[in-house]
Amino acid sequence: MRESDKRALMGGIYIFTFSSEWKANAFLKKYRECPNWPIIEKGKEPNQLRVVAIESVYQQHGNFSNEENTLVENPELIGAESVSFVRDDRLVFLFDANPYESDKQESPPCGSNCENCPIFGNPCRGCPSVYK
Repeated sequence: MRESDKRALMGGIYIFTFSSEWKANAFLKKYRECPNWPIIEKGKEPNQLRVVAIESVYQQHGNFSNEENTLVENPELIGAESVSFVRDDRLVFLFDANPYESDKQESPPCGSNCENCPIFGNPCRGCPSVYK
């Protein structure tokens, strides 16, 4: 990936805390192919996941700032009890490929139905592996 392409991306690390280990494992299984989250792994506790997130600077599915991060303020959107986040755009430079350059798919790799989501279009524009 070219340097200029990497400048169109931003990075961060989430810690998702679920009510149970089972819910954390189910989330991990469902989202392991997510283009926004190239690394999802178990956290320190059995009900936690650590997630490296790569987002387009121009993304439209929520706030990616430290101060008003959409998932931190609304952990229920992903079925979590709590979410913490630290933005660090230097993480982008650890990856060779841009997750948004993959071929468009017919449906989200996680199996979600974006059109039925309450935030689709307000502000979310759906999974970047499906929708431009």
